[in-house]
Amino acid sequence: MDYPNQTSGNGTPVQVENVQYDVKVGKVRSKIGLAAFLTSLSVWALALIMTLLLHSVRAKLLPSINDDMNGFAEQMVLSISMLVPIVPLLWYLTRRLNKILVENPTAIEDLFFKKTIRFHLVVSVIFAVWWIMVTVYNILAKTILDHQNITAGMILDSVIFALIYSYVAFFFFHYQNMTKR
Repeated sequence: MDYPNQTSGNGTPVQVENVQYDVKVGKVRSKIGLAAFLTSLSVWALALIMTLLLHSVRAKLLPSINDDMNGFAEQMVLSISMLVPIVPLLWYLTRRLNKILVENPTAIEDLFFKKTIRFHLVVSVIFAVWWIMVTVYNILAKTILDHQNITAGMILDSVIFALIYSYVAFFFFHYQNMTKR
């Protein structure tokens, strides 16, 4: 008996046709990749909060022309209230990430871990270099060009921002060095 809907001829085994369905699969992160991602988010949140906090402290101690001092107390309360959960969270996530790396040294070769660390390292280096350039410009413009619109507060802000984002870059650089053999 001949079956017309099969692809094989007489005497050959029946072939199973490969049917592919339209299945969409999202990103699947490994355990260490997820830990690195969450740690990275908390590092950026801490950097942003510290930027806000130190800017408001600087504005109170060394006010500039453009500083709005009306919301100083609100900025301090907001910054401190955001620091309270972020600092322990960052401590826990960093400790967990390091624990995973110590328990399983081969986890350092995880693709998601490497991609996360490299991405955040590149972004943090760009931010750090930007704020270092702004700092150098502000200092040179004030000393050499004698720009009156550049104040000591602006210079101090750019130094603070450069230090914060340089620390973030150093944080990711530490983990990037682990991925090298």
